[in-house]
Amino acid sequence: MTPIDSDPSAVGTAAGSGPVAAPVSAPVAAPVSAPVSPANWLVENQIAEQFVAELAKALHQNGMAVDELEQNLLQLAQQLRLEVSVFATPTSIFFSFGQADQYRTLLLRVTPADIDLGKLNDLQALQRELVEGRLTLREARARLPQLLQQPPRFGFWVSSFAFAWASGAATLLFGGGRNEWLVTLLIGWGLGCFGEMLGRWPRMVRTYAPLSALTAALLPYFVGLVLQPLSIEIVTLGSLVVLLPGLTLTIAINELATQNLAAGSARLFGGLVLLMTLGFGVALGSSLGQQLTTTPAGVAPVPLNQAFWYLAITTAPAAFAILFRAQGRDILPITLTCLTGFAITQQATGLVLPVVSGAVGSFTVGLLGSIYARWTNRSSSTLAVPGLIFLVPGSIGFRSIQNLLVNDVESAVRGAFDMFMVAISLVSGLLVAYSLLPATSQFRREETP
Repeated sequence: MTPIDSDPSAVGTAAGSGPVAAPVSAPVAAPVSAPVSPANWLVENQIAEQFVAELAKALHQNGMAVDELEQNLLQLAQQLRLEVSVFATPTSIFFSFGQADQYRTLLLRVTPADIDLGKLNDLQALQRELVEGRLTLREARARLPQLLQQPPRFGFWVSSFAFAWASGAATLLFGGGRNEWLVTLLIGWGLGCFGEMLGRWPRMVRTYAPLSALTAALLPYFVGLVLQPLSIEIVTLGSLVVLLPGLTLTIAINELATQNLAAGSARLFGGLVLLMTLGFGVALGSSLGQQLTTTPAGVAPVPLNQAFWYLAITTAPAAFAILFRAQGRDILPITLTCLTGFAITQQATGLVLPVVSGAVGSFTVGLLGSIYARWTNRSSSTLAVPGLIFLVPGSIGFRSIQNLLVNDVESAVRGAFDMFMVAISLVSGLLVAYSLLPATSQFRREETP
């Protein structure tokens, strides 16, 4: 199961695509000198427009951020000699093809899906082969459905175990001990299996978040009857860490900061609604657990052996890489990036204000993502998205919702403020990193004399 948070949009680029009120337009390249009949030109132009629309939908559904998507499409349109304006939101893409007096408008309704880093890289490789002249337009369009129809990169059991291992590692980060880790591992595995099975029951997808929150809050009370000491709060938070919308909120702040106001506002409210949905599920599960059992709350966990703590933390990035469906050759770079960003953030915390340490960590992740993208000619999201997972403020927002549900308004407001400040800090670090070292370079189409 991949995180609901995903909306990998990802944070692959920091440059904005212009104000929302005026969709950006691709400049038109100079026409080729070879004569083309009007009929053939019209057919090729229609094929090019269809390919741009199909590729846009594929990139969007596999998690490309809105600002990066718009820039990517405009760059492709320029190479294909199309006149197009593009406007994207988390749930739709608008195209206007042609000149000002002959606009042809196309609207694509897109359902947000999980981030698939492997397919994002495959799709961008397809685009690169097209604009560099290694594929014809018809060949590229024929290959696109083949890429999208590929089976999941990781199977049912691998994905479920990755969900469980990521949850268990998060529990240790939150201060859990051996008992908390074992229980979270079990609950996380169950939630991961449930998420993988949702593909067979599409109608149940929208109930996944509240049912998962209910389960993660209720089950620890029953386990606590036979296993003590057990911190119910840490187990619940750790079990749900993969579903928390910290990455979504960070991407939303990034889109707002780069003047993608419609996309950023929609994504921001979507993340807040998911956060409140999880909070409601936890509140219901906790109420039922307190009524049905006598398990005490507020129990302090027993510390875990330090060597095992390091083992779990150093392997957690690989679990997140699997959840984001990264390609095998990217797992080691993802692991090193996650650990580097996390370690630098922890070191910076003792030197600067906590909110500033997040910017230092995200700046490091952004630079590493850009370097890797330029070195391997791949998307910078490959490293940036998993690298930010260890830094995003999802757990802070979740605790804020919990405090609000128990009428602790002061703590809830303080937690919400901290959540937004951390998100802004992360975005600031990324903006600086991508300004100093842009993540991608322009493709070049080979011209025939």
